[in-house]
Amino acid sequence: MEGVRLYTTEYWNKLDPNDELTIKEKKIIIADDLKDILSGLARELFGNDIEMRWNNDYFPFTEPSFELEVLFNDKWLEVLGCGVIHDDVIVNAGLNPNDTTGYAFGLGLERLAMVLFGINDIRLFWSQDERFKSQFKEGKNEICSVVLLWYIYIYLYLCMYIVRHNYFI
Repeated sequence: MEGVRLYTTEYWNKLDPNDELTIKEKKIIIADDLKDILSGLARELFGNDIEMRWNNDYFPFTEPSFELEVLFNDKWLEVLGCGVIHDDVIVNAGLNPNDTTGYAFGLGLERLAMVLFGINDIRLFWSQDERFKSQFKEGKNEICSVVLLWYIYIYLYLCMYIVRHNYFI
């Protein structure tokens, strides 16, 4: 599941009426906002006691880029990747990076399903391997339904979280 938020000139004018923030400062604010929102989401999904950490990472369309890991069964599990949208992406979208920038993220719900159901290879979710797929036919393990419900739950929860905390796009 992916999400994007853009910050336009109107947003920055409200935050900084004198227009004194540099692009670099704006990107720091965006990165902090992104981490704050997604940390709050992780606490809501996994509980306030969840241990999590942010790691610097590389994704081709964001700079800086981060990944969020949570401690699950004594192992660090990457649950999402994110970052400030790269200026080239903004330009390729027909926008001016001096006026518009933002963040993007992607939640790795398949990784959660892998842990919950003991699946050792993420590629199986997209394979045509009948040995894998046949486990999830009606009357057998309901993993596909569970993963779909997770997607719906997290999408709706994220929408409610954004509205509740006034993080309007």
